[in-house]
Amino acid sequence: MDDTPVDDLSLRFDEFNLPTADTWQTAAVDSLGGQPFEKLISPSYEGIPIRPLYRREDTAGLPFAATVPGRPPFARGATAAGSLAGGWGIAQALGHGRAIDLNRDLLAGLERGQTALTLLLDGPTRAGLDPDAASPEEVGRDGLSLATAGDAVEALRGVHLSGVSLLAHGGASAMPLLAALVARQRRAGLPTDELTGCVGADPLGVLAEESALPLALDDAYDQMTLLAGWANANAPGLATIGLRTDLYHDAGANAAQELAAGLATGAAYLRALTERGLDAATAARAIHWHVAIGGRFFMEVAKLRAARLLWAQVVAAFGGDEASAALTLHARTARRNKTAIDPHVNMLRATTEALAAAVGGAETLCVAPFDEPLGAPDDFSRRIARNVQIILQEEAHLTQLIDPAGGSYAVETLTDELARAAWALFQEIERQGGMTAALTGGFVQSSIAAVADKRAAALAKRRDVLVGVNQFANPAEKPRPSAPPADDTLYQERGALLAAYRAARDAAAHAAALTQLAQATAGAPEMVVAAAIAAAEAGATLGEMAAALRSDDGARLTATPLPQTRAAEPFEALRQKALSLTLSRGGDGERETPPPGEGWGEGSAPPLPGQPRPAAPAQGPRRLHPGLLRGRRLPGHQQQRLQDARRGRRRRAGVRRAGRGHLLHRRDLPRTRPAPRRRHQGRRA
Repeated sequence: MDDTPVDDLSLRFDEFNLPTADTWQTAAVDSLGGQPFEKLISPSYEGIPIRPLYRREDTAGLPFAATVPGRPPFARGATAAGSLAGGWGIAQALGHGRAIDLNRDLLAGLERGQTALTLLLDGPTRAGLDPDAASPEEVGRDGLSLATAGDAVEALRGVHLSGVSLLAHGGASAMPLLAALVARQRRAGLPTDELTGCVGADPLGVLAEESALPLALDDAYDQMTLLAGWANANAPGLATIGLRTDLYHDAGANAAQELAAGLATGAAYLRALTERGLDAATAARAIHWHVAIGGRFFMEVAKLRAARLLWAQVVAAFGGDEASAALTLHARTARRNKTAIDPHVNMLRATTEALAAAVGGAETLCVAPFDEPLGAPDDFSRRIARNVQIILQEEAHLTQLIDPAGGSYAVETLTDELARAAWALFQEIERQGGMTAALTGGFVQSSIAAVADKRAAALAKRRDVLVGVNQFANPAEKPRPSAPPADDTLYQERGALLAAYRAARDAAAHAAALTQLAQATAGAPEMVVAAAIAAAEAGATLGEMAAALRSDDGARLTATPLPQTRAAEPFEALRQKALSLTLSRGGDGERETPPPGEGWGEGSAPPLPGQPRPAAPAQGPRRLHPGLLRGRRLPGHQQQRLQDARRGRRRRAGVRRAGRGHLLHRRDLPRTRPAPRRRHQGRRA
């Protein structure tokens, strides 16, 4: 054993030759068996080629390479301490229709690691409608039905918002929602300045997602300006504009398009607020970005870094100071790549996406439960979603790092290339007349649709893989139970509660408060926010406040909505058709229920408990698609016929299998004569 002291050891690397890029490329080509080096370069939907190797020379000329976290252009982080100051906020989205149910799960989550709340609201609440004025099927669907300050009190009972960031989308106008929340704070004797997070409006996001605005765009901008000024003076930690880019991601946009849409929307908001007299720094601080994180790890890390870099440039162009140019990011695992088939794979997808968000520097993060595509998540899936973030913080120790991706040649280069691509698209949107004109004219929708079509084609041809869906599917999978179908029970319940609430309130005080709000809207804008809060305290509903805040001037904009669909939905529909065919021909009973969200088919119904399945009509031998037989043990002669059929299809298609689930075209193979096949002599050891 060598007893030489460690201090006397010296590491010498001068005996090794420093490999050049050409040396690496030559070695890579030799390992490819004659294939060109370009085979290792992967295309991307952003048009950025992903190289197999990045070197120091690639980052030498980058303008942000020598910057530090917390300083412009903020590519390395919005704050100097990064996650060292306590880590990112662990958010959880709760979409219960009833306030009492939401409060129960919120308190349980806060006891188990949750530090932020993503408050999902139903469609009528976001549109400024009371439950009794909405469609029955819309009340409580995918979010809380909130109509009064009392509902806010019930939903947040026992919660101190001084230590919990609140993230809520108020739709095209957030003033009624914020008034109800402030009234809740005052009723509980709590200060308003403890509110943190974002209770925000995003009218252009509503236009893109829902095709129409419930109020004139100028009215929405007027209210946004007033709320931003009020929050700057009374709740400086609260943003009042929630700029959503996740809806573009879930519509199929690539990372450059998602960033460009966010930049163009943010520029439109800054332009509108500064034209109404608000300074650029205050307007920029009011904007909070909400982004989706997809499955391509390095591109998603680069996306968050590029968002901060480009936003700092936009704010500087409007005259904002350095502090206001630091972008606040809330990230959420994407919906588009999640599946109802084999839903446990969603755990793996969400974990990778959560890691990308943490490495990219998100301030708050919401990991969606793995069973979200099936309907309402349960306690187990919410617990797993929380624990993913807790493990990243406490076991992966990501909270002990500042800018974990800093210095990575690949991430730094991708950040620069993605930022340039996004900036070019942002300039194109500006040439179209800005984000409003680009949405109403269909430019944004058509650009995203072209990329979404490419994604769909790649999935159909298995160039892209969704594990469990278009590759490695489990045909014997037993479906999980889905959420019960919506009915009008909650609508009736909410209508009765609201009628009782209106009968019990002080009618005179309520009428006077609404009159004062309408008068302030018409002639005293500086008093609008205070009047809205007073109306909420006097018992006004969100629908009544929204009506008083609207003017009759201005046309309601319309646009083609962006489809919010999951990539797996066509494959899930095919699976359902195959199951329905099996059931109609007298299946073997392995699957007693159809996939979630689907029925048993027209004219058929499941057998009652304890009753045998009715006998199938005589239709001859049942023939199934070979793809449905994978994973089943067939008799020897049938197995041989199936294998022969598969070999014939592969020969006719001109392909050969190269490992499980991967296809290699013949033209990609070396043109050598294959060795003769020899029969194995003896048993393998």
